Amino acid sequence: MRYILLFMVFLVVLAACKYQEPTPSVNSFELRVGDTAEYGDLSLKFLGVSEDSRCPQGVQCIWAGRVVTLFQVVIDSEPAFLEVTTEGPTIIKKSTPVDWDYYVRLVAVSPVSMQGVSIAVEEYVISLNIKKDIGS
Repeated sequence: MRYILLFMVFLVVLAACKYQEPTPSVNSFELRVGDTAEYGDLSLKFLGVSEDSRCPQGVQCIWAGRVVTLFQVVIDSEPAFLEVTTEGPTIIKKSTPVDWDYYVRLVAVSPVSMQGVSIAVEEYVISLNIKKDIGS
């Protein structure tokens, strides 16, 4: 009887354990115009900001606005251009022997937008998170 009870406790503990897939690592980069982020076979060169419609500090807006950044992307020696916004992640897909995606998220933009003050291109500093997801 004791062994049956121990076996039942073992089964309950085993059922409570759940296998979790390893979480893909996220790499963070801080870039100025002209800087390049490299992650695996992905290279992103920050070319500039094509739109900055953020609500200026101290102003009440009905829309928070957004920032659109432009990158030159190179994957496996193939160049392309890519826009990344503050509105959500941008997905770069690749289908060769293994399907995988890169998720690129613009997480911060500085300097802060101020009413009546224009920001020069060379003043922008952005923070990016890049995650590679295999088998999507």
